[in-house]
Amino acid sequence: MMKKKIGIALGGGFLRAAAHIGVLQVFKEERIPISFISGCSSGAIVAAAYASGTLEKLTETILNLRRRDILNFIDFCATGEGLLEGMKFRVFLDQFTKGQRFEDLAVKLFLPVSDVYTGEEIIQESGDLTTAIQASIAVPGLFKPKRIKDHLLVDGGLINLIPVQVLKDRGADFVIGVNVSGGKSFLSRTGVKLRHKIIRALKNYNLEEKIENMRIRSEKRLAFVLGMAGFLRDSLFLKRACRHPLNLVEISFLCYEIATRITSNADFINPPCDFLIQPDVLGKNKFSPKEMKNFIVQGYISAKESLPKIYKLLEK
Repeated sequence: MMKKKIGIALGGGFLRAAAHIGVLQVFKEERIPISFISGCSSGAIVAAAYASGTLEKLTETILNLRRRDILNFIDFCATGEGLLEGMKFRVFLDQFTKGQRFEDLAVKLFLPVSDVYTGEEIIQESGDLTTAIQASIAVPGLFKPKRIKDHLLVDGGLINLIPVQVLKDRGADFVIGVNVSGGKSFLSRTGVKLRHKIIRALKNYNLEEKIENMRIRSEKRLAFVLGMAGFLRDSLFLKRACRHPLNLVEISFLCYEIATRITSNADFINPPCDFLIQPDVLGKNKFSPKEMKNFIVQGYISAKESLPKIYKLLEK
């Protein structure tokens, strides 16, 4: 069993990512060596703390957080690229990264991010660790994206909710995925629901007849509106292609477009891992020390119950 290089992929899930801590505690107790670890969105924080050797400190910190402490993270963005700048939260993250770089870590760490300009996934595996975490958790519309070279980087969960494939590509023989979100990112779930609502509304509205009547009554006005809509869309895509600065609305629109496209990818919902752990935390996201402790406990229980199957698979 120990000859196999084991990787673990931690998915995003906002506060529910605390369940990852319980999962990793079980692996530590069982002395199951983790050679590779990846994480996206909130899972990136736990993955980085594990690789940095500060998981116990992270656990203690989040169990002692109070609602009023969250106010200390608020620093409004002045550039209009997001609601929050994220520099105060960076100070919080520095407690667990200790100024380290990827190259300093004993465990190989990979943090995927999404590039707003290209709609593609980028794997962060070198450089400053705190900056990489900031990019991986930059929820579009909430945190200001991280601009690194020619890339505009946001939440990795937009494209890859449970980053399994990167571990296989980097040499892991056996990959365990941990799902704490239910299968789809927030933007993807919202996009699918909105799309279904629009389709139903258009059917009930008898769109073709309405458009025809509108065309007859005001063909020029309709042409102008459609022309302006097309112009704005083309202008936005041109700004993206030229990597020009984008505002919050433009970033959110492009991320929505990426999320709805990725939803059709089978690997997004069913990651190609060798074993998937799913703690019982779905539908819960309330912030309180009690709930955070419950998330950790649920992660611990799920990992413990999964051990017999994991050991059996590792023996093959």
